[in-house]
Amino acid sequence: ATSGADGLNKLTMGLDPDVVFLDMMLGDTSGVEVLTKIRNLPIQQPRVVMLSANPAAEALSDPNLNPDFYLEKPFT
Repeated sequence: ATSGADGLNKLTMGLDPDVVFLDMMLGDTSGVEVLTKIRNLPIQQPRVVMLSANPAAEALSDPNLNPDFYLEKPFT
């Protein structure tokens, strides 16, 4: 997907990916907001969150937002 809104739209329209990768640094919406909405969808795919060492990590400490996996940026 090209944006958070695009990704959510594709998931709600029936796209069935093997895994959901979510970058917390989105241009159109908050990654936390997108993750919250994904958690409310009836999908079983693992959710992988990509984030930098910044306040977004603190927001993910909420157990309702807890993704399945984290990847820290930058990748090496």
